[in-house]
Amino acid sequence: MNKLRQSFRRKKDVYVPEASRPHQWQTDEEGVRTGKCSFPVKTGKKAVKAVLWVSADGLRVVDEKTKDLIVDQTIEKVSFCAPDRNFDRAFSYICRDGTTRRWICHCFMAVKDTGERLSHAVGCAFAACLERKQKREKECGVTATFDASRTTFTREGSFRVTTATEQAEREEIMKQMQDAKKAETDKIVVGSSVAPGNTAPSPSSPTSPTSDATTSLEMNNPH
Repeated sequence: MNKLRQSFRRKKDVYVPEASRPHQWQTDEEGVRTGKCSFPVKTGKKAVKAVLWVSADGLRVVDEKTKDLIVDQTIEKVSFCAPDRNFDRAFSYICRDGTTRRWICHCFMAVKDTGERLSHAVGCAFAACLERKQKREKECGVTATFDASRTTFTREGSFRVTTATEQAEREEIMKQMQDAKKAETDKIVVGSSVAPGNTAPSPSSPTSPTSDATTSLEMNNPH
């Protein structure tokens, strides 16, 4: 009887952790690079339904009904991203506001997916953005540290581009340093070319044949 009752009981779905679904994560990475990666999320205190678009350019949250742009965040300003440890469907990222220059934490709640998957997609977007920057600028002072599963990352450095004025100032400083170094080198070379004890005889010396010729010339032609 007990076996019969157990057979009629509904079996619970076995939870498969997100880390064991690499095929989905690979699809997300390709979608990020092509600009087609999106997730349904909820935002705000009233839980507004929206769509989170993740790409190498940035993070954009669009209202599902009105199509209004709620968040437009460049990926370069994101300094940290990680899933929430207390809520499986939550994830957040930290960025600096361009106007107030304050650090802000944005939190989202995934509707169908886990926060771990969304955070991984954001990490892929930052990696793609970093690769693009490094191709355009050989000397890029930005690095990113990813964990083993790449669900969190931490940015180090800044994407700030050197202005033309700063570049001109650097070139002027380098030029001054090179000129000073060259002058110092020329001074050393000139000082070492005249060695002590090797001074040539003076033209006015009475033992010099040139002195006798000059005296004879002056007597014959005083002008």
